[in-house]
Amino acid sequence: MAEQLIYESKKSKIYLIDENEWNMPVAMKVLNFEFPTPGDIAQFYNEYDIIEGLQLRGTRNVLKRSREKNRHALFLEWFPSKTVKEVFQKRPNDIQDFLYMAVGAADALGELHQHNIIHKDISPYNILFNLQDRTVRIIDFGISTRFDLKHHYLGNPERLEGTLAYNSPEQTGRMNRTVDYRTDLYSLGITFYEALAGRLPFPASDAMELVHAHIAQVPAPVDTINPVVPTVLGRIIARLIAKNAEDRYQSAYGLKFDLEQCLAAYEQSGKVPDFELGQRDYSGRFLIQQKLYGREHEITELMNAFHRCAEGTKELMLVSGYSGTGKSALVREVHKPITESRGYFIEGKFDQFQRAVPYYAVLQAFGEMINILLTEKQDILEAFRAKIQDAVGREGKVLTDVIPQLERILGPQPDVPDVGGAESQNRFNYVFRKLVQALATKEHPLVLFIDDLQWADSSSLSLLKVLMTDRDSKHLLCICAYRDNEVSVSHPFVITVGEIKEDGATVHSIGIGNLSNENVNALIADAVGASLDQTAALTQLVYQKTSGNAFFVNQFLKSLYQENLLWFNYNDLRWEWDLVKATEKNITDNVVELMADKIRRLPEATQKPLKTGACIGNIFDVQTLSIIEGLDAATITKNLGDALAEGLIAPSGKSFKFTHDRIQQAVYSLIDEKERNRAHLTIGRLLMHHIPEEQRESRLFDIVNQWNWGKDIITDADERERLSRLNLDAGRKAKQSSAFKAALEYFETGILLLREDPWNEQYELTRNLYTEATEAAYLNGDFTTMDKYYPIVLKNTRDLLEKVKPYEIRILAYKAENKLLDAIRTGLELLKQLGEDFPSKPTMVHVMADLVKTKIKLSGKNNDTLSNLPPMTDDTKIAAMRIMADIASSSYWATPTLFPLVIFRMVNLSLKYGNTSISAFAFATYGVIMCGVLGQMRNGYEFGKLGLILLEKYNAKEWKTQIYTPIYALIINWNEHVHNTLRPLQESYHIGMETGAIEFACINTNIYCIHAYLSGKRLPRLEEETKAYSDSFNQFKQETNFNYNEVYHQGMLNFMGKSSDPLVLTGTAYDEEKMMAQNLSRNDKTGTFFIHFNKLILCCHFHEYEKALHHATESRKLLEAVLAKFEIPNHHLYEALTMLAMYEQASAGLKTKYARRIKGNMSKIRTWSKFAPENYQHKYDLLQAEWLQVQGRINEARPMYDKAIAGAAKHDYIHEEALAYELAGRFYLKQQSDDLAAFYFKAAYNTYREWGGEAKLRQMEQLYPKYVSGINRSEDNLLDSGSVNETTSMVHGSVLDISTVLKAANSISGEVVLSNLLTVLMGIVIENAGAQRGVLMLDKDGTLFIEAIKDLADGSISLLPHIPLQDYEALAQSVVTYVRRTLESAVINNATADMRYQNDTYIQSQKPKSILSLPIVHQGKFVGILYLENNLTTGAFTQERINLLTLLSGQIATSIENAMLYDSLERKVEERTAELALEKKKSDDLLFNILPAETAEELKRDGSTTPQKFDSVTVLFTDFVGFTSTSATMSPEEIVSTVDTYFRAFDEIISRYKIEKIKTIGDAYMCVGGLPIPNSSHAGDAVMAALDILNWVNRYNEMRSAEGKPEFLIRIGLHSGPVVAGVVGSKKFAYDIWGDTVNTASRMETGSEGGKINISGETYKLIAQKFNCSYRGKMPAKNKGEIDMYFVESIKL
Repeated sequence: MAEQLIYESKKSKIYLIDENEWNMPVAMKVLNFEFPTPGDIAQFYNEYDIIEGLQLRGTRNVLKRSREKNRHALFLEWFPSKTVKEVFQKRPNDIQDFLYMAVGAADALGELHQHNIIHKDISPYNILFNLQDRTVRIIDFGISTRFDLKHHYLGNPERLEGTLAYNSPEQTGRMNRTVDYRTDLYSLGITFYEALAGRLPFPASDAMELVHAHIAQVPAPVDTINPVVPTVLGRIIARLIAKNAEDRYQSAYGLKFDLEQCLAAYEQSGKVPDFELGQRDYSGRFLIQQKLYGREHEITELMNAFHRCAEGTKELMLVSGYSGTGKSALVREVHKPITESRGYFIEGKFDQFQRAVPYYAVLQAFGEMINILLTEKQDILEAFRAKIQDAVGREGKVLTDVIPQLERILGPQPDVPDVGGAESQNRFNYVFRKLVQALATKEHPLVLFIDDLQWADSSSLSLLKVLMTDRDSKHLLCICAYRDNEVSVSHPFVITVGEIKEDGATVHSIGIGNLSNENVNALIADAVGASLDQTAALTQLVYQKTSGNAFFVNQFLKSLYQENLLWFNYNDLRWEWDLVKATEKNITDNVVELMADKIRRLPEATQKPLKTGACIGNIFDVQTLSIIEGLDAATITKNLGDALAEGLIAPSGKSFKFTHDRIQQAVYSLIDEKERNRAHLTIGRLLMHHIPEEQRESRLFDIVNQWNWGKDIITDADERERLSRLNLDAGRKAKQSSAFKAALEYFETGILLLREDPWNEQYELTRNLYTEATEAAYLNGDFTTMDKYYPIVLKNTRDLLEKVKPYEIRILAYKAENKLLDAIRTGLELLKQLGEDFPSKPTMVHVMADLVKTKIKLSGKNNDTLSNLPPMTDDTKIAAMRIMADIASSSYWATPTLFPLVIFRMVNLSLKYGNTSISAFAFATYGVIMCGVLGQMRNGYEFGKLGLILLEKYNAKEWKTQIYTPIYALIINWNEHVHNTLRPLQESYHIGMETGAIEFACINTNIYCIHAYLSGKRLPRLEEETKAYSDSFNQFKQETNFNYNEVYHQGMLNFMGKSSDPLVLTGTAYDEEKMMAQNLSRNDKTGTFFIHFNKLILCCHFHEYEKALHHATESRKLLEAVLAKFEIPNHHLYEALTMLAMYEQASAGLKTKYARRIKGNMSKIRTWSKFAPENYQHKYDLLQAEWLQVQGRINEARPMYDKAIAGAAKHDYIHEEALAYELAGRFYLKQQSDDLAAFYFKAAYNTYREWGGEAKLRQMEQLYPKYVSGINRSEDNLLDSGSVNETTSMVHGSVLDISTVLKAANSISGEVVLSNLLTVLMGIVIENAGAQRGVLMLDKDGTLFIEAIKDLADGSISLLPHIPLQDYEALAQSVVTYVRRTLESAVINNATADMRYQNDTYIQSQKPKSILSLPIVHQGKFVGILYLENNLTTGAFTQERINLLTLLSGQIATSIENAMLYDSLERKVEERTAELALEKKKSDDLLFNILPAETAEELKRDGSTTPQKFDSVTVLFTDFVGFTSTSATMSPEEIVSTVDTYFRAFDEIISRYKIEKIKTIGDAYMCVGGLPIPNSSHAGDAVMAALDILNWVNRYNEMRSAEGKPEFLIRIGLHSGPVVAGVVGSKKFAYDIWGDTVNTASRMETGSEGGKINISGETYKLIAQKFNCSYRGKMPAKNKGEIDMYFVESIKL
């Protein structure tokens, strides 16, 4: 299968495959990740899941998904075409082809939306267009999503997906709007705009600017950008890219119709006349009108009650009805007219899960009341404040304790005395009554709506009674809604209402029943746009199903639409439905409640088979029912007829199914307990009897589950034993599927079915059940249950070997709980019983003795011999081998001197008794000791290979994960690139999960994370993987591995800048103080080592060398705990680097100590590098460079740094490459080579950034601001200019916030001119928030003044108008007032619909859409208010924008304060400094014109300059041929003017190539490339400049010739080599260069010819690859002999 790569991106590659199973060209798309995460894979295959099998005409169809060459792959239809981007990039005026493409794209998009697919990444890159047949395909469904009616919107509003340049406003993640299919229409509009305009509508390169443009800017009409575009087509595109989704086309087919109109007209006349858009634009979405039906009388009653209360009464209105009848909707219908009458409407809702919270709904409502008051004008608020304070007196704190917002009106209230319980209740009721009296007034009647009162607590009911029986209260209407079906006469609510009535209060009731058939018909007719007659039949069905319950009606209709039983016919432009299929419709949860009540009214003959069916399951077949019921199938079917008619069940093939699981539950609950068990038991027996034996395995769970439900009534001992055995089988099957919890339940059920004395009467079955239950409990992480069964097994098993399994389980559990010593103790206890005794306190003497014995026994035996040892047959020795393998890891971590003894014993047993599958682990781990202890890398490598040989020989998959540990964790890294361990370690995780080797699966993935971290895998992706693995460790209760993984995880987070202190391993993943104490208490040497080791790395990278030395010393003491691990050479590297950093400042004694350790570490690393140079050579080179540096051998150190850097880069140790760059930079900084230091620091910065070391970037910015400032340090590629055209998947919106913070910090903090600051500030906040208009108010002596107004609509900005807020009418005063009083932010999604502000005159008149306002507070002091509007769309602002702007508010406040102070000082000194500034500028300009910038700065700073030697530069000379004779005919003025014209042009040309002008001598011109800043491109730059000079001279000579003026031919010569440069003289000083290179360059010029560029052989060597040159041969040069010379002819293409 030949593969031709045709496309590659960061995430995928696409190949053209000619030869394949489809016998036609296909495209193969593969993931471009070496180790894709599950998320990557899921997103990749999303394309398959979305479009597989659809076969749409406008979509590139998917053929297959598979793994090809270990790559995840999709095979896709091959469509010969180009992207829309490619087709229209250079042909924006091709209106006809555009319209063909647009019609096809709209049709394809319509197909997708018809199939409930939202693409989410429509762009010119994802639409293919074949110009020949004018066909279109939409491609790339990686982030596409399906939707349904229930959730016809998508997306997290804080997530950014798609290609940013084409994203809709709602898809940017910055709006309080959900994403639906209309996002694709917007993206299509942007695509169309770009194709016709030749550019994007918002050509911003900055991501944040682009997001803001999508939300708040209106682009120029496309027909004004490209006049060829018909006006109506411009209107179509403008409609597509409307900010509000509601203002766009509502369907792709409606768009298609309009485009087809355009195409037909254009093909006929070449023009498109204007026409009305959207004539056939129907969304096809089923929307039920948001209005009440049949409630006119009830609304009138409520409004009459309100008017009575407004006149001075107090009433309680009870609104009752069944759930779903529309009680809440009815009450909210009167909300608006009440508030329009200046009434206050407040509401609270009781929650069934908050019944224990006193006054829950009441406090909700009155908290809302306080917020409303805070929006009122000052005089109104002050009046309320006075009334409330007078009413509550000195008892106000009783209220502010429960309604904290009230303190914002009243201010702090004095403490109240403590009183008893009854007294406290009475005081609360009294004060609350007074509050209500103060709030409910004639001017502002109060409506209090309390919903779901059936769930009210007793305190709330008591308070309600107090309020409604208070004879002093007036102007109060309390509306209480409740479910009358959930309260009885004894319900506390009903009793309270009775007491209220008895007290003489006015109580009215409104009963909300179901809708009538006529009401339902009107609702449906409005929804589908049809007549009442046309919808009558559908209404009959709906009414039959729902009985007119309003909520049920809505849900049922939506369900019909969702299941395509109600659909929009785009051809006939009307709604249609299928009444026949609708009868089989599933019922919603709330309908279930209604249907459940009807079940009891069904005939008994129907209820009986229904109950049996409920026992069987959601689906049941008639045949089984007839066997159980003893009736024939026809009778059963007839009896179920009534249930079918009620919609409780529906046909499903040859069976029936309950239309909802809640119906099944309701039926099941009606079965008597004994009858239920009997039915289950019968079903279980029948299934066992009738299912053929060969099918029983696949139906095992069905059989056992039914039988188990009836187990309590089984009395026959044999049947109980049979069922017990079936549970054993089911449990084992569940365990194999990793369903450990279910497995445990089966085993425990089997145990319950055993006889009274099972260990004697049913020994084997009992032993197996208890042993399996012990293991299942361990695997389920249920150690308590495990400990219950474990001792029972040990006590009752008859044979020692039978105890091995429970011992193994207990060992594994101890290890999972990080109780390593307990695991070792348990293992040694059993091993002793198995005849394998070990020293109680092993020492190195034991180790060395056993090592010698083992080596002797292995002597002369190669892998071939060892792999062919006879198989081990002694069961006791096999068991001992298993237990030793189980405790090997624990001994490795906790008792390193025991570990080698265990491995030696396993090797010796294999040699003596033969091999077993576990021998693979033994020999491989012996190889670890060879590598880690004896340093015999090749021998160890061979034993590792032997482990793999035995693994394959015994096909021991269950041991594969464990055997991989020594090989890939402890051997390979000494002999191959550590990257070679990553894939096997990851693979072993999945194998371990399959085989149950959970501990070693977790060990191996922990080591994967460590190896990946220490070998420089990019941090963001690695951190994500590490967290995912840690979560799985936690899930499997693998505490040890979890702890070991999380310490590294925290180290990663520290480097990524996600911790408060990068040197402290405490954060979201780890707590070093807590874990250090735990490790020490458990003698966990490995855990302790990991802490010190990770801190050593961090301290070394962050140059905290004193701390690093401490951790190096402490971790060195624990190296035995990480025998042979990759941490050891890394420890040696960082320890040596630390001592090298401290060497020069150390005392003589310490220097000797350090030198000894440094040399020792270097010697070891050098030795290791012989076996695996990929891992260790660059480490050695870096240490060598540092050692040479501290020894003062500077010239020798330089190349070693470069060698270390190159080696780290070659082998992808990016973090060590970055460290080497930084250390080289510090080295050159010491040598005062600023230019080289800058180069290495910038390289370090960029490399750390590529790694993901955000914290290092921050440190480098602080340590080396001079060298790394100005480097773009974006958090994510999303912030790069190039990324706006790249697809982004699920990038969090905080990435853009980081951009804003950086931008603001840089822009605001340094700006002290108030007008400039306000301009910058308004730009930043408007851009980030997505606003169109912004107003900044600043506080002065308690009064707010308008100080900045920016409006994007007209591009205006007004600075420092100093208008008092009360005199400014162009904003919502009520919103600003609320923010000023509460010091809380306000986000208003739709200002005109927000009842809190509906009386604001600005909102009433201007009707703004979205408003955001927030206070600016600094150090507790109120500074001002920001007010933002977006009038293009609702929901433009989110709370997250407030969070960011609040974060910036401190900086904003400080900057404003500084700017104001500066502004006043500036005015005082402005005049005095103006003249000095002007003179300084003049002198600086003159100096920079004479000298290079760096030299000028040095001269200004130091008063003198230091000559510099440059090893390689290129000197360029020009001279005019025959200048003297030609100029003889010219006047002096003409000569000077002419030469000036030429030389000014030369100046401009060489400046483009960063070439330094040296001087002119008469008609000669001299310049040089490669200084004052050295670079490697100087020769090419100089030749390019020479070519440009020659071309310019030729053109200028043509002009002079045309004017009759003399021409000047020019000769040019270049030579490359070393020079010395500096400033000479103290008067009329000049920057000049000296050296033989200058002389040779001059000879090149004199040896050239007119109109030619002559270069030396030295220069030719540097530029030969880029330029075409002709060899002149060896030419004589004055005082130089013969020199190779070349003419430059042209640039190589």
